[in-house]
Amino acid sequence: MTDGAPSMIFSKSGLITLLKRHLERHDNELMQFHCLIYQENLCAKSLGFEHVMKVVISIINSTNSRSLNHRQFKDFLVDIENECGDLIFVSEIRWLSRGQALERFLTLLNEVQIFMTEKNKCVPELINHIWICMVDICG
Repeated sequence: MTDGAPSMIFSKSGLITLLKRHLERHDNELMQFHCLIYQENLCAKSLGFEHVMKVVISIINSTNSRSLNHRQFKDFLVDIENECGDLIFVSEIRWLSRGQALERFLTLLNEVQIFMTEKNKCVPELINHIWICMVDICG
């Protein structure tokens, strides 16, 4: 199972090619398929859940990108003895971080709602059950 990286699939010296040659000598066959996580990412992109990610990223950035907000949010989580230490940034370069960030966001949803209310930031999506279900589907 590979992500299609050139170092894995070169026709003469890639890992997959070397494995195929080795297995052919022993009359075995190598099954090839794309990583399921990669397929899930492609499906999520094609379904068009940008409106969900846009709000989540906005909340994460408003909480984590400003030092004072970030420190206050972390202190708030410590005060209520929450197991999660913080929200996770989303990176387009590392697409696996998207799912992890959404999972953590859902775990901390109540805390995020309380914190945003304390900061007088109105985020109507946080009380919209359909939107929250979409976040769960995307994660």
